[in-house]
Amino acid sequence: MNHCLEPRPRPAKIGKLLCNQVLFGPLSAGFGACWVMKILVVEDEPLIRLGLATAIEEAGYEVSEAASAAEAIRRLEADHNIRLLLTDVDMPGGMDGIALAHYVRDRWPPV
Repeated sequence: MNHCLEPRPRPAKIGKLLCNQVLFGPLSAGFGACWVMKILVVEDEPLIRLGLATAIEEAGYEVSEAASAAEAIRRLEADHNIRLLLTDVDMPGGMDGIALAHYVRDRWPPV
């Protein structure tokens, strides 16, 4: 398997949230193309979600945002490039962040 080791700029900006396994991605879009990890941020508070998304984008990653577990599931169904889920625990609606994490783990093991 080929790998593209392209470090992302300023990963320390979000501290130890991202480890070395997250900083490098496998070759996925054809020979010579590097994979940029896409992270789904699930947070019902808009200002917190914006702050997280901004920090993650500044670290060199793509970000998708969702305000609820239901919206996160719709985004995961539509976008198979999401590889990391960052979720709030306490969210309104029928599913909290812990239940969402379990659901995602069972349905999308690569995430």
